[in-house]
Amino acid sequence: VLDNASPIVLGHLSKNIRIAVLKSPIVDEDVGISASIRIVNPQSMKKEDFVRSGTATDPMLDFLSLCVRYGISVCVAGATSSGKTTVAGWILTTDNKRIYTIENGSRELALVREKDGRVVNSVIHTLTRDSDNDRQRVDQIALLDMALRFNPDIVVVGEMRGAEANAAQEAARTGVA
Repeated sequence: VLDNASPIVLGHLSKNIRIAVLKSPIVDEDVGISASIRIVNPQSMKKEDFVRSGTATDPMLDFLSLCVRYGISVCVAGATSSGKTTVAGWILTTDNKRIYTIENGSRELALVREKDGRVVNSVIHTLTRDSDNDRQRVDQIALLDMALRFNPDIVVVGEMRGAEANAAQEAARTGVA
């Protein structure tokens, strides 16, 4: 619902389409409504693709892969559409770890891997759910709490913009990468 009581709306239109909408008084009244629609196109890339495109060198990718293998927490940061999710997806699938993902509203990570029609890794993808009803709302902190009950090797928090950043680092103190 976009109205004067809720002039900011975040959500998703379908599986990989995110939307953010603003209306007055957040934007100037003569602007009307401002919207951003982002289509997330998950790609399955190989190490050679990242090296060829100049995203990273071979030794850099080897180092990041070793960090994940040995339980060292990693933060992937960069500009919008710079390839953070694609690189993180590759790094997270270089070793056979139990992975639990937490994403906000729409899923961008695609970590389930198949070989000969069989799933070959252990991944649980979760999404937040917003609601005006507190009992129906599921935020990143609730999903992080649930993640620890699934005994994952790795918890991946897709995007952190608030209190979930502190919750994620607290979870890391339990030994989960």
